[in-house]
Amino acid sequence: MRSANPDATKNDPFADEALSHLDAMYGVACKLTRNPTEAEDLVQDAFVKAMRARQQFQVGTNLRAWLFRILTNTFINKYRRGGLERSMRYRPSFAWRWFSATWKSFHTKKSRKSWDARSALS
Repeated sequence: MRSANPDATKNDPFADEALSHLDAMYGVACKLTRNPTEAEDLVQDAFVKAMRARQQFQVGTNLRAWLFRILTNTFINKYRRGGLERSMRYRPSFAWRWFSATWKSFHTKKSRKSWDARSALS
């Protein structure tokens, strides 16, 4: 939803930087939900939460990580409440297992080499 004033984010560096991460957030949301429509809703919900909580963000820290934490928590909360429709041909816990395993794999490596999600699940 656009604001009434198209120049509202022109002088807002927080919003500009946050908007630059929308594509990456959408990619992760697609992996978690495996549904483009649900992924769009998830990103929108997470972005609204981030904009409402923007005063809690500490300048100089990693905005991308902060946004992804909000996205992940929003996914978990919606999934627990049953707000996300899940396809029956996949195991319901697959998205969470994938995200959890890849997150641990990525953050436990000392060097940030590329990693394969399939090996993290083994």
